[in-house]
Amino acid sequence: MQPVVNAGQSPSHGKRLEQIERIVSSPVLQNSEALCTLLKFLLR
Repeated sequence: MQPVVNAGQSPSHGKRLEQIERIVSSPVLQNSEALCTLLKFLLR
């Protein structure tokens, strides 16, 4: 897996949303609506 952000650079809003969606659709989180909602809230 490649790093999402290079040192000293902030990812664009679109890239952050893309990564959040990738994470919440993972098998680990896909059945936990509360954790997905919390993650989305914290990372926006």
